[in-house]
Amino acid sequence: MEQESDAYEPIDDEKIPHLISQAELNDLVRDLGLMKKAELLGSESPLCNSNILLVKEKLIGLIPKLDKEFLVSFDVYPNKFVAGYHSVIHFTIGSNVDHYGDRVPGIWFHEKEKGSLYISAPINGNVDKGFITDPIKLNHWSNVKVSQILKNSDYVYTIILNEKVVHSETNNKAQSFDNVLVYASDPWHDAQDGLIRNLFIINGISKNGLQPIVIISADIDECANLINYCDWENSDCVNTNGYYFTCNCVAYYSMYCNHENIDCLNNNQTISFTCKSGWRLKNNSCVDIDECANLTDYCNWANSDCVNTNGSYYCTCKPGWRLNNNSCV
Repeated sequence: MEQESDAYEPIDDEKIPHLISQAELNDLVRDLGLMKKAELLGSESPLCNSNILLVKEKLIGLIPKLDKEFLVSFDVYPNKFVAGYHSVIHFTIGSNVDHYGDRVPGIWFHEKEKGSLYISAPINGNVDKGFITDPIKLNHWSNVKVSQILKNSDYVYTIILNEKVVHSETNNKAQSFDNVLVYASDPWHDAQDGLIRNLFIINGISKNGLQPIVIISADIDECANLINYCDWENSDCVNTNGYYFTCNCVAYYSMYCNHENIDCLNNNQTISFTCKSGWRLKNNSCVDIDECANLTDYCNWANSDCVNTNGSYYCTCKPGWRLNNNSCV
């Protein structure tokens, strides 16, 4: 990594100015399940309990807006330690370490400290404020929590390793970030040989309310399946990440079936296509349906806002209100 923190120094828990109580955490987990029409990394998510094999450039999530307040928790199981930085999980606005927000946070096994984690986040104007933990055990599960929570008037950034607070500091330049990608592991480093599980994210806590986290489905190669999705002449099936594929056609066919979010069908040497759910046809391509702009009010309780996303939407509450049982309180 480009920058590193001082050596590990244990911190007295009683001196930490915040820490979420278990009761508060349980309330937040319950509220996560109340968001409408959005898949969330929360207590109801299949990603929450399943093992995730770490693979280079493996995109597992998209956060439309990462709040100043967040909590990331997961277990990591390293199979072996080798020289060099190896990526575990990386939250980024698009690059490795070029901009403030490219590591929000990023977690790697350290290049030289065998078994130690390097945990980086944008703190006080530093795009890569890193901290090196004590080594964790090989072939054992270890829990990592990284949070930034508003306490009084300060945003407090904290790292917890196996239920022990190992680092905490005030972030005077905390900010929210748009369109944050979640990799396990990232495209810029070799993947750590190992697994993560129990991945849990809270996005937004006390001030702005809970925000959505969209799950990127694990890739399935539809083109390798027995069903031939592009079964007409002069067509090729091309697999893409997630539960999607494109049909590339030669010559004059190409204008019909090489757009994303289109379902192509062959019918007696003619090609017909429809748009996937949440999309509509426009000029031989599929464009997003803005559910929030339609007359139908999908978020029909008081003090709620409808937020459109590509192919879907989600409901949230206006500033100063919190989602509770399909209402804003």
